[in-house]
Amino acid sequence: MSKKPKVLFVGGFALTGKGGHTGGQMFACHTLLNSPISEKVEWILIDSTADSKSPSVFNRTYRAIGRLLRFFYILCFRRFSSALIFTVGGGSFVEKGTMALLSKLFGKTVILAPRSGLIPEDYKRSGFMRRLITRVIRKVDYVICQGEHWKGFYQSISGSEDEKFVVIQNWLNADPYFNIQARPLRPDEPIKVLYLAWVNGQKGIFDFIDAAKAVLTRHKNVEFWVCGEGVGSEDARAKVAEYDIQEHVDFKGWVIGEEKMNILAQTNIYVLPSYFEGFPNALMEAMAARLPVVATTVGAIPELVKPPENGLLYEAGDVKALQDALETLITNPEMRQTLAQNARETIRKNNTIDVALKKFDYIFARISE
Repeated sequence: MSKKPKVLFVGGFALTGKGGHTGGQMFACHTLLNSPISEKVEWILIDSTADSKSPSVFNRTYRAIGRLLRFFYILCFRRFSSALIFTVGGGSFVEKGTMALLSKLFGKTVILAPRSGLIPEDYKRSGFMRRLITRVIRKVDYVICQGEHWKGFYQSISGSEDEKFVVIQNWLNADPYFNIQARPLRPDEPIKVLYLAWVNGQKGIFDFIDAAKAVLTRHKNVEFWVCGEGVGSEDARAKVAEYDIQEHVDFKGWVIGEEKMNILAQTNIYVLPSYFEGFPNALMEAMAARLPVVATTVGAIPELVKPPENGLLYEAGDVKALQDALETLITNPEMRQTLAQNARETIRKNNTIDVALKKFDYIFARISE
């Protein structure tokens, strides 16, 4: 019997960050680590779980140097065939890109999984990042792309051949979400609109609040729930107070586990007003939980949400379009039901861990040859 290949896996493996957050990369890595693929490979792990709030430059640098030293030690003294490296943008890409290039110097097969909608912004803004991103994409053996949109981007900047890029849409352990049974909305009960994401401008929290104010001028029986925290939390609360809509906007902080499932079961509409996305995990969760969704047309979201079949889309920053989409769903329960059912079926067909594993099997079969 042949031995299982050893794979150095760099990613976020904690169930939650220090502040209780559950980012998309953490969720993807954790579900992959606890999937049947672990029966086929032997993992060597380096955890890169981020803090819930933006750490200081010193703290980020200190932790990155520590991981790089451990990575280099493993390269020198541990035997493994391949490296699977998850990364987001900015400093994370500098750190993980360095790991990828070091791995290639040591003759390892490298699978890179970039998972941030901000990487194209890094590429545009900085000559250093442009050169680094291009070099890393050219050097690695495989790039896991979260959609055709991202495959097109990475292939265009690197000029690499098509077989390097493997499209695997984001995935989740969908069964807990499929088991959520939404209770019927009573005639006098307010419609609940959910924001579940980091609370900052890039995720669109201020557009969400502006749209809430506009909607509430015409529809009083609506509640807006904000689940998450971030650098924009204080300003978001101040804006709600300025608009005098505190009675209709509930800041719940980070919700995880059973609490999150209860929130999803009570929600009637999910909104992701983000300006930058890869392939958002929270959006998949909402769709799997059988919710009608409203999202922006950024990143690979249009490959997941296809109006008018399984959700509604609008251009990031267009608050009036967001308001119109919300009012359409608020006043049309039949549409909410249809979109919600189709949303769940979309996740069932395309975004379960089983679907992703079939594509990962292809990659690991290649590196085991």
